Amino acid sequence: LPDDGAPSWFRSARDMSSRNPKAASEFSMIRTVEDLSQVYGLSLMHPTTNPEEQQAEEVTETKKEEKDIEETLLSGEAKLVDAASTGQWGAESLLEPSLHDTTNLVTKLKGLNVSPLPPQLGRSTAIQPLSAAGTTEWRPKVDGLLAGTSPVTGHGGPVTRLAVSSDQRFFVSGSFDSTCRIWELGRIDETNGLLESSATYSEHCATNGQHSVRINDLALVEQSHSIASAGSDGSVHVWRVDLVSTRKKAGGVQPDGQAPNQTVPYESSKVSGCSVVKKVESEEGEVLAVSHYNTLSESVITYATQGGIVHTLDLRAQREPFRLDHEPELGYLTTMALGTDRNWLVTGTSEGYLGLWDVRFQRMVKLWNVSTAQSINSLDTSFIPFPGNAGNDPRPYVVVACGNDCGMYDLVDGSCRQSFRVLDPHEGYGQSISRMKMPELNEISVAVRQSRSLLRQPRASSIRKQSGLPIASINAVLGVMGGEQNYLITGGSDAHIRFWDFSTPSKCYTISGHVAGYPRPSFERVDFQMSNRLMVCRQSAAPRVSELESSRLPRRLQRGMTRPENRHLDSIQDLKLVQTPIKALVSCSRDGGIKLWR
Repeated sequence: LPDDGAPSWFRSARDMSSRNPKAASEFSMIRTVEDLSQVYGLSLMHPTTNPEEQQAEEVTETKKEEKDIEETLLSGEAKLVDAASTGQWGAESLLEPSLHDTTNLVTKLKGLNVSPLPPQLGRSTAIQPLSAAGTTEWRPKVDGLLAGTSPVTGHGGPVTRLAVSSDQRFFVSGSFDSTCRIWELGRIDETNGLLESSATYSEHCATNGQHSVRINDLALVEQSHSIASAGSDGSVHVWRVDLVSTRKKAGGVQPDGQAPNQTVPYESSKVSGCSVVKKVESEEGEVLAVSHYNTLSESVITYATQGGIVHTLDLRAQREPFRLDHEPELGYLTTMALGTDRNWLVTGTSEGYLGLWDVRFQRMVKLWNVSTAQSINSLDTSFIPFPGNAGNDPRPYVVVACGNDCGMYDLVDGSCRQSFRVLDPHEGYGQSISRMKMPELNEISVAVRQSRSLLRQPRASSIRKQSGLPIASINAVLGVMGGEQNYLITGGSDAHIRFWDFSTPSKCYTISGHVAGYPRPSFERVDFQMSNRLMVCRQSAAPRVSELESSRLPRRLQRGMTRPENRHLDSIQDLKLVQTPIKALVSCSRDGGIKLWR
């Protein structure tokens, strides 16, 4: 797609036409072949030499320069052009001859259901994935904090989601303080350990007025510098991060064939602000999850509401391609993830139900209940050979974080190939042994599920919530699979970030969260039949003060000020990988902090 997207005059005409029912459609503004090229991104023919068409082109450009779009849409000529493009009888005979060819082309494009270009989203080029980048193995270091935010430079509330641009120029964070902040990755070397945001998007709060709006989810618009943010007020905002490029000289760079003291200029960019692209209001409660994907003819935003409906929005045609309805008895939607081929989608609910949807036919094809009987917090999809079995054929897998268990399930047969679990430190060894079994997906017949209730007996999750026991959970999952490196990184409600290897327990470790003086966790592997594996992290309970060595006890009156520990103080909410300018892990937490790990 062209970098500029649809022209601004066409977007303005579309907005005005939607607000005023008496105005003609935005397509009535298309009067020349050049207009068609700008709106649809099609190179139809060379510029015309017909004097009449050149005159019409000049008149149209004058109207656009004068910003008289609303008056043009209300004019009789615009309504006549609109009528001719929709095929109304006799309308074409009343048009000027110079508009016949253009109107016929618009009619054909609308008949073929060709969508105009999307709004200006900012062009972005994806870099090589980490899983396929060379042979060098990279892993986060233990407590290798590179930089972090402070209460002054960071958010004023829990940080829920992160999104990294595909060209690795910046990442965005969303928070319960109603704002999204943009952080430039090129400025990490200048931070001296303290992250500072470059711009702030606060339109969610401005739209809602007096009430604060929580940012529940973020999604990067593919191949662009735009972000889709979901708010607790039922709104979805699509907004663009604006960058300005500067030409700098890189000192000390001597390419082949140049003098040693000659420097090479290179392109650098920095964030200059952010601009609103589109706002969508929903009347179905909070928007809990949002994502985006491109097809050959569509740029689709998908978002799940508290009412149990997955809505879609085509940014090119400004219409809803389809919607997916969830049954209320399945619980409210908590997360969703698209398949790698964009033909299927998986959704998770608060009651532990996992749904598989066919996007092409807009229907649910399979429904499972996760045996852990807790809310599904995170989903991720892949289409790869199972890690460690490179000779096998690729299969569709989904990684499900449900409770304190993270399982990798085969969507073909619903089997759990591998599970990663953190044991409750308050349970005894005998109790934890009894839990040493693989989680399961219990399939529910889609054909008959509407004729009977799924919740005939109290759910285990509901029983545990009523008892008042704390429910530990894995909230964030980050996977690198399909290449020479295969691992998972998880973040939990215990403020721990853990690195999981798929086969070797000795390669598993805690990246962050371990408290000095506490026993270190141990990792174990349990093999089951059919090559199913369970990786377990046995977290020891906090020791009593009498069990600690006196040399490890903090002597505040004698030691004075001590360096704070490099860890989050509350639940980890999201994790992302950064590949350039350095390889690092980004984490965010309910404590309002954002940290970068080497």
